[in-house]
Amino acid sequence: MTPPEVLEQLSGRVEDLERRVAQLEQRSLAAPDTIATETKLQHLPAPATSESWQMGPALTAVGISLLGIAGAYVLRALAGGAVLPRLILGLTGAAYGIGWAVAATRVSRKFSGGLYAATSVLILAPMLWEMCLRFQAMSPLLAAGVLAIYLATVLIAGRNSYKGPAFSPLFAGSAATALALCIGTRSMLPFIAILLAMTLFVEVQRIRSGALAVAPFVLLAMDAAIFALLVIYRMPAAGRLEYPVLSPAAVLAAPLLLLLMEATATAVHTCYQRQRMGIFDAFQLMAVFGMFAAGVFWMVAELAPSAIGSLCLVLCGACYWAAFDPFHCTAEPRNFRLFATWAVVLLACGLYLLEPPSWVAATCAVAALGTILAAPRLHSTTLEAHSIVYLALAAFACGLPAYAWHVIIADIPVHLGWPIALFAAVALAGYALCHEQQSEDSAHRAIHLVLALLATFAACALLTHGLLAVTGLAVHPEPFHIALLRTVAVCAVALTLALGGVRLQRITMSRVAYVLLAFVVLKLVFEDLRHGHLAFLAASIGIVAVTLIAVPRIANRQSSGQVIRRA
Repeated sequence: MTPPEVLEQLSGRVEDLERRVAQLEQRSLAAPDTIATETKLQHLPAPATSESWQMGPALTAVGISLLGIAGAYVLRALAGGAVLPRLILGLTGAAYGIGWAVAATRVSRKFSGGLYAATSVLILAPMLWEMCLRFQAMSPLLAAGVLAIYLATVLIAGRNSYKGPAFSPLFAGSAATALALCIGTRSMLPFIAILLAMTLFVEVQRIRSGALAVAPFVLLAMDAAIFALLVIYRMPAAGRLEYPVLSPAAVLAAPLLLLLMEATATAVHTCYQRQRMGIFDAFQLMAVFGMFAAGVFWMVAELAPSAIGSLCLVLCGACYWAAFDPFHCTAEPRNFRLFATWAVVLLACGLYLLEPPSWVAATCAVAALGTILAAPRLHSTTLEAHSIVYLALAAFACGLPAYAWHVIIADIPVHLGWPIALFAAVALAGYALCHEQQSEDSAHRAIHLVLALLATFAACALLTHGLLAVTGLAVHPEPFHIALLRTVAVCAVALTLALGGVRLQRITMSRVAYVLLAFVVLKLVFEDLRHGHLAFLAASIGIVAVTLIAVPRIANRQSSGQVIRRA
């Protein structure tokens, strides 16, 4: 081979190698673009095949529920045509509804579970209604038994998911069915027994693991059933011929059991578990007690005052214990306020039901004095407010407003009853024993002001009556005599309050003295000037003028003394 040929061959090989290298370089540059493109294609969202895939489970559940409703209509058509015995068809429909209830508790999807539960209720409730009322193929007692079996199946099947999506519709539907059949069938006690069992379950669950979402609906259905029972059996027997005859004890057993359940659940929930009482629970307890009390008054009117009065006093003691023992120093002020308020109302109701007005006044006065003494030891403003309430109740029970009206403004009463004298003594002693301070909050100032006004009101009435009685021993009092003596009594009490406020360092007494000044000026215009006897009118004007001058000066001495002590 010649050298040119060799060179030519080598040159060809070099060109071939260069071509191959160029091809490899082009492939290496194109590879990253291909990989990036594939990566982008991988990250792109998969196109939705169809929205029906998302709506598929919901539409499937709706279709299955419609098939269930269709099956119920088939049973209804068979029952309407009397193809088979209606009782057998009714029991078959109940079993059909129970099967749907079990299926609802075992479905994982919320929508499907709730829809199947609603289907179960819509199958069972109309079937029981028509079998009892339209076809009369099923007695109310048998219908109540079927509903009880249905409810027991729901509780057993859903025992692991009482707060699941299917349980609430099933439980609420059972309560609504029981209420409807209770009113529609005229046989109320079997269905009320079912509602009582449901209420017991709801309250036990509230204590064990918290309140269920369906609890308010069940309790309201229970309240409606008991209220209907009491209203219907309150009527004369001639007005409720379609209803079975029940004794008063049978009628009152349901509200009594409900009251015991609600009271026990509230006591455990608040006193033992130290939980805050809900607003609905508070109103529910008051409504149940009100229905029971009304039922006792309607069914056994002759025993109602003593029975309800004694119950009120017992519950009053329980409420005071619950208010001041576990809650007074805890962070649950709502429980404390509720129990304390209930205690006052229950004590007032119990006293008015058990005692005559004079003894009600005496008992309330003693209770007021006891709360005044206990308030500073327990550091309780609420007890001080209770003393005002008890004094006000005692004042109305003993007839103090009417007595003071006759003594100070109208004609003179002939007789002074011992309850009024006792009230005046207790009011004066109560204000003397209360711990009034120079710097108080608005609540304490208001309480002490009302207490001082009540004591002053009674003192003015008694002093005026005493002056009129002493004057009546010497002369027969004429209207101008009476007007002058009333002015003297009111001005004397005003001056006494002003002086006492300075000596005892009680600003409330000075404030009440100014109230008396306003009253005596109005009295001078509307009573003393009206009678027109110049001598006695001059005396009244002079006494009022001296009082108007003296009281502010005495009060200013108290104010200046406070300023000096602060300095």
